[in-house]
Amino acid sequence: MRRKNFILTVLMFLFVNILSMAIESTNFIMPNTNMSSSSTNFQEALKDYKPNLENIDKIFNYIEKNIKEKGKAIFYSKLEKGKNEVIVTDENNNIIYTEKIPEKLAEQTPYFEVKQIYQLKNGKTLGYSEMNTEILGKKVKMTSESLMKRKMDKKDAIKTLNLIGDLNSPTNNVYSNIEYFKFETYDENNNLLQTMNYKNNKMIVEQQVEGNQVKIVYLFNDTNSMSGKSETYINGKLFTIIQMKNFLPEGEAKMFYPSGKLLSVSIFKNGKMNGVIKMYYENGKIGAVYNIKDNIQDGEAIEYDEDGNVIRKVLYKNGEIIK
Repeated sequence: MRRKNFILTVLMFLFVNILSMAIESTNFIMPNTNMSSSSTNFQEALKDYKPNLENIDKIFNYIEKNIKEKGKAIFYSKLEKGKNEVIVTDENNNIIYTEKIPEKLAEQTPYFEVKQIYQLKNGKTLGYSEMNTEILGKKVKMTSESLMKRKMDKKDAIKTLNLIGDLNSPTNNVYSNIEYFKFETYDENNNLLQTMNYKNNKMIVEQQVEGNQVKIVYLFNDTNSMSGKSETYINGKLFTIIQMKNFLPEGEAKMFYPSGKLLSVSIFKNGKMNGVIKMYYENGKIGAVYNIKDNIQDGEAIEYDEDGNVIRKVLYKNGEIIK
């Protein structure tokens, strides 16, 4: 395989995997599951889930009563996969409620146990959770802290739960009522694996990936907290700038050399490369021009040497050279 074709393949791989890593790290609409809204199977299973509004009443009454009497409310949740149900209990292990979930959703959701604490801070709802679960077969602990812009009420919960079946809805601004949000993931030896911080339409995700420090900065739109742009840094150096829609690449995406020079410019549509991709030498001269359709080379491909001379020119159809 020629060097530039190899780079093109790596380019697509990196875009997909960086976005996937970030998506799996950022979904907290259902903090008890930490499942990615980008997962097709999970998304489909989620559509069958209809929250029991009576249980919302029970947990809110419990929270309000305990905050009023004790200053804070503490409760526990766990998934009983064999029974396809979530059990929520108080500090004395008394059941507050149980809720059946669809079998498909239970299959897509890892086992979890969660401790949650709610209290008021200057009249606003402050929440803390600590969850033990598994990711890719490994035990992890996740902690989160969030402060709402106001005191949480039942309408907030019902509105969020009603959106769960369609997390990609453009009206689903999951951060609209959040003042700040902090999230950390630890391995079973309590080593910090990942951090995430959100405030003022900006979210920063940091973690180690194969010995490299990766930081992804999301700058969300005011009207849709799943769209905007992301900037990825590796060991402190800018690597990619990607326009996003519903947490998928959409529009222009740029990749950079460690020196900061432009490496490539590509176009995405519905999360896939579509259109013309231009790749550059580090000196700024054009290195290659490819035509892509749904991540597959389709159309003319031209490669240049560093002096601007054409060194290869072929025609692709569905990823195969035809001329």
